[in-house]
Amino acid sequence: MGSSDFSSSPAKLLLFGEYVILAGSEALAIPLSGFQTSWRPGPDFDAQYDLPQFASFLENLNLPFEFDHEGLRQALHAGWFMDSNIPQGYGLGSSGAVVATLLKQFAAGIDTTDIAALQKTLAMIESYFHGTSSGLDPLVCFLEQPIWVRGKEKIEIPKSPSKALLKKFFLLDSGKPRRTAPLVSKFNQNLKDPGFKKIIEEDLVSAQNLAILSFFKEDFESLHHDIGEISAIQRAYFKDMILPEHLDLWDKGLETGDFYLKLCGAGGGGFVLGFTNGEKPKVPENLIDLI
Repeated sequence: MGSSDFSSSPAKLLLFGEYVILAGSEALAIPLSGFQTSWRPGPDFDAQYDLPQFASFLENLNLPFEFDHEGLRQALHAGWFMDSNIPQGYGLGSSGAVVATLLKQFAAGIDTTDIAALQKTLAMIESYFHGTSSGLDPLVCFLEQPIWVRGKEKIEIPKSPSKALLKKFFLLDSGKPRRTAPLVSKFNQNLKDPGFKKIIEEDLVSAQNLAILSFFKEDFESLHHDIGEISAIQRAYFKDMILPEHLDLWDKGLETGDFYLKLCGAGGGGFVLGFTNGEKPKVPENLIDLI
């Protein structure tokens, strides 16, 4: 523990499970190393934002491991700060990366054998930023490994995907941050419609779960088909979550089958996730490879 080393954490990317995890679907999140949050010496007090308040919050928690509160206080007093290129409001776990990085820097004796218990602790810590937290974001950022949510209270660490598989994916940058809460509220309201609920629970949940299995098998053809199903369902039933400027490209993918777009997290801004078995689309927006 201490400030002698520069701890860092990757972003988190939810590949599958957006929204439908609320309806019982599985979910798969992976670390995204192209975006990082790092603990840096300053002095740069302006870049600390509310880290001093967060430090006070941590002091009042009953943590199941050692935490060097005094070391954190001294580092903040000396101007240490979080240096991050993880965009906020993009669903990439920016606050989860802050939590993970501070724990790597100042905590000791963390039990990583009980993943469910660790997730609950991380959820408690990250609640400072959002009021509530599932703990998934800081868990991925801290372990720097994929996390497979297989149901309530059931999570696993699967093998890391190959580079060949990750090269099939890309991110489309909308350039616009989003607010997740209103979008989730809209989804929950839509679930009260029996027709919508049936589509979600029977069709979309099935497509998401099949896509996760195809992903693990690295069955590119099946994965291409499964993501196409997800893309079509989201295009038809998640219009509020898709930016108008992305509709033509979304439709082009569905018409040609050359690539498919799907929501990346809540949608409504941030990134859109793409998958292709061939060439990536040529668009004016910034396309980002996962590796």
